[in-house]
Amino acid sequence: MNTELLFSSIIHSFEKLNELMHLLNENKLDWKRETTLNLINRCLSLNNTLFDKLNVSKNLAEKTVIDLNAQKNKVIEMIKNGLIAPQEQNVAPDTDQKGSG
Repeated sequence: MNTELLFSSIIHSFEKLNELMHLLNENKLDWKRETTLNLINRCLSLNNTLFDKLNVSKNLAEKTVIDLNAQKNKVIEMIKNGLIAPQEQNVAPDTDQKGSG
C-alpha cells in the first residue's frame, strides 16, 4: 500500500505541475526558460526511472501497476505538450490567417 501511495503522490504532483503550466501559458507568462525546462525534463526522466523500477518489482498487483502507468502516461503526455511552443503544436499552414482583418 505504501508503494501505491507513493506513486499516486508522484502522479498527483505532475498533475499539479501540468495545471501550473497551463495557467502560465493561458496568462501568456514567460516561464519557458532553459533552466526551468531542464529541471522539468530531469523530473520527467527520474519519473521514468522510478516507473521502470515499479514495472519490474512485485510489490503491487499487476492491475494496480497498469492503472498507475496509464495515469502517469496521460499526465506526462499533457506536460510534454505544454512544453511545446504553440506554433509548434499547430501544424496546419492556414492557422496564421485567422483574425488578420
